[in-house]
Amino acid sequence: MFRLLPLLFAVYLISEHTNHISPKYLALGDSLAVGIGAFWGCGHARLYYNWLINSSNYRYLSYSNLGVIGWTSEDLLNAVTSNNYYRDAIINSPIITIDIGGNDILRHKYSTDKLYKALPCYKYNLFAMLREIYCLNSNAQIYMMNIYNPYPIDHEMHEIAEAWITEYNAVIWSTLRSHEFKVTGIADVYSAYKGNERSCTLINYNNVHPNTLGYKIINDCYKAITII
Repeated sequence: MFRLLPLLFAVYLISEHTNHISPKYLALGDSLAVGIGAFWGCGHARLYYNWLINSSNYRYLSYSNLGVIGWTSEDLLNAVTSNNYYRDAIINSPIITIDIGGNDILRHKYSTDKLYKALPCYKYNLFAMLREIYCLNSNAQIYMMNIYNPYPIDHEMHEIAEAWITEYNAVIWSTLRSHEFKVTGIADVYSAYKGNERSCTLINYNNVHPNTLGYKIINDCYKAITII
């Protein structure tokens, strides 16, 4: 099985990254952009792309998914500012979706002190990343999703997760009021998941990722704010 991993990864790269020169829909982020937890091809980025190219305005788009499992806002900022592959993709992408921040919280979920210190770092990373994207491509439609709470109300982690996710989401929403760059819209996945955590995520298996239904809902949230 392990001998097949390089081949499977190569197949993934071929299917998720198309011609870097052509105009594309670009997905940036962490394991949510990758689609971990859903059946192959049922992550929200692939669903969103399939929806886009059925619109007469976006039939010309190719697809590029540069999400990376485990990435934090610092990782994505570094890629946007110093990785030419990412920078070229941004320049050639009229539509970009971004999910980032969940791992910033999960990394310190058992330490209130570390979460408190990490919040201003997340704010800096997010704003610096968006400013750089805007400098590279000021005409792109940039859509973000906010952070959902995967823990149902009766879970021991619900309360602390709710408190910090609210703080991090406030940073995301504040980007709409920034005059330094343009964020076209924010997909309110947090509200869509609230009260539906068990049906939208794999939390029953101690996994915070969305399931296939959860990714469909994320896609629906993006579709609801997309300018067609």
